[in-house]
Amino acid sequence: MAQAEADRLARLEAQRQAAADAEAQRLADLEAKRLAEADAEAQRLADLDTQRLAKLRADREAAEAAARQEAFELAKSQEADRLRLAALKAQAEADAAEARRLEQIAAQAAADRLAAEKLVAEQQARRANLQKVAAPAPVSEPVPETRAAPEAPAPKPIVFTAYEGPVPVPASHKPAKPAQLIRASYTPDEGKTVTRKPPAALTASKADVRDFAETSGLQTPEAFLAGRIERTSAEPLMTEDMELVRQAFRSILDNGSDGSKQAIITPDNRTLTIVLERTVSREMGQSAVRTVTYTPGVSKVTRVVTEQAPVTVSVMCRDVAYAFAGQERGRFAACQAPDGGWTLARATDVVKVTTASLPNSAS
Repeated sequence: MAQAEADRLARLEAQRQAAADAEAQRLADLEAKRLAEADAEAQRLADLDTQRLAKLRADREAAEAAARQEAFELAKSQEADRLRLAALKAQAEADAAEARRLEQIAAQAAADRLAAEKLVAEQQARRANLQKVAAPAPVSEPVPETRAAPEAPAPKPIVFTAYEGPVPVPASHKPAKPAQLIRASYTPDEGKTVTRKPPAALTASKADVRDFAETSGLQTPEAFLAGRIERTSAEPLMTEDMELVRQAFRSILDNGSDGSKQAIITPDNRTLTIVLERTVSREMGQSAVRTVTYTPGVSKVTRVVTEQAPVTVSVMCRDVAYAFAGQERGRFAACQAPDGGWTLARATDVVKVTTASLPNSAS
């Protein structure tokens, strides 16, 4: 009986414990649901606040845009009114000036007319006075006969005669040629025979063919830059100092990174700025002797010609910009030579971006 009672009490305790756990789980679920609803409500309020702020911002921007547009239209209309008033004022001033000019012309015409009438009246009065003074006293003598005035002689005809004098030389601003040059330019036989020595430019030179073995190598970038330094210098530079400049530029070319800017002090204390712009890969033709084989006699209209196809290789080139302050600036490219050095080339105008031309292609 005791064991049964203990089992019953254990079952009751387990049921109570299960009910307590269920109640705790229910309360926890309710709390989680409440928290989730609170978070959702907070998120909804935050979204509403964000939407309200966005709407306020949009309304403010629209109002500002409308105000700017209105101000622009007002300024535009004011400017149009100002231009219209200025045009009207200019037109009025032009009309007034034209009216003044017409008035001055009318006044001048009236003054000229009055002066002409006054002059005519004075001439008539003077003629009348002269007639009164010259009139003879009345006498009883007979009036002499009036004779007709003699006729004027007929004009003589104009006779043109040909000019037989020296012909004048045409006018010219060129200086007169000295007499000694004239004598030296012409021979006694009136230029038929040329006896003077021909100039050196007209002397025929002997034809020669340059040997391939005697040609020098391609120009290097350091030699080109040294030549620009010597050409722009005001005084001759020593060979040892120029060799140091070549070595410094070669070091920059070998070890400098793309986009770096460095300066070299020349032997005459000038600053030479060097900028390594970019490193690109170029496709160039490989130098080789191309053998052309010609086979005649295949047919009457066909000949067979064979030759080797050109070979292109990829060469790494670095675009370099240099500048002497206040004197000279320029760009060129330094391309890798087959012997491991650098050779001079034209700078890249349009860069074709490849993996080799990017400084950090992995990123």
